[in-house]
Amino acid sequence: MAIHKFVIVFQSSFNLKMYRESIDHPNFLTCSWLIRSPDYLISFGQVVKFFFNPITVTLFLEFSFLAVDFGNFSHKDEMLKEIKNLHNLIIPQMVDIVGFYCIFKQGRPTLRLCKDGSYKSISTLYGMPSSDCMYATSIFLLMIKKSKFFGLFILAAIFFMRIVLGYHNIVQAICGCLFGFFFVLLKTILKEEVFAIFNWSLALTLPLAVFFDKKSWKVNKNDIFNYQIWYVTDNSYLLFDMICCAPESLNTLPFIPKKDRSIVAIISVLACHLTGRYLCVKGKSLVPFK
Repeated sequence: MAIHKFVIVFQSSFNLKMYRESIDHPNFLTCSWLIRSPDYLISFGQVVKFFFNPITVTLFLEFSFLAVDFGNFSHKDEMLKEIKNLHNLIIPQMVDIVGFYCIFKQGRPTLRLCKDGSYKSISTLYGMPSSDCMYATSIFLLMIKKSKFFGLFILAAIFFMRIVLGYHNIVQAICGCLFGFFFVLLKTILKEEVFAIFNWSLALTLPLAVFFDKKSWKVNKNDIFNYQIWYVTDNSYLLFDMICCAPESLNTLPFIPKKDRSIVAIISVLACHLTGRYLCVKGKSLVPFK
């Protein structure tokens, strides 16, 4: 019986209509792993979600950069170089994902019951591909030579966490891994400055798809999952990457001394986040036409 249920869930992961099949559950309208998984597996997924998610990874990278940049370390230049390389690979992916979501427009597998009796997505509206699996794959491929086991653990834990908690179906998670592999492959075959320009160009253009998705035009008050809010806050991380983590050969913002760029980046991040928070609380939309 357990094997039969497993087969049903696995097959339904490839069929979004089946995946959203209604079952008798008080809080969810879904046919996902979230309902059928044992409690210990869901608890493990929640722990992984807390430590390994886009916001945590982004803040860790930026605080690490600032700590090293303002600190006095014997191998400061080498440490900054490694952080910059990782930041330049991971952060633009976080920004790209908003554009990918609004291009593919494939919904998440799990719906939750709201106070008004309606069912809404447990997170943002779309879920193709999985951004968590994108950066997890990138981290795994970068760590393969230094700590293969730990890198594989992170990838496997995040992959199954996103599925078990109902944020993505199997196809969305696999596609996220493939996108992450693609970015690492590009990083290995392209020159450092060429890859950075490509990454930034993609991150600046793809998210504009938000403004062509009618379902994202309206911003409800305190709706933290609206893509316009993500567009504003995600661009703050991209600005940080362009200001502080650009390859030396590009020399972005040459008119600003290197020692002051971190301060400019911090101000930019705070300004974007305050703007995003204002739009969220007030329910303001950036779309001039509706």
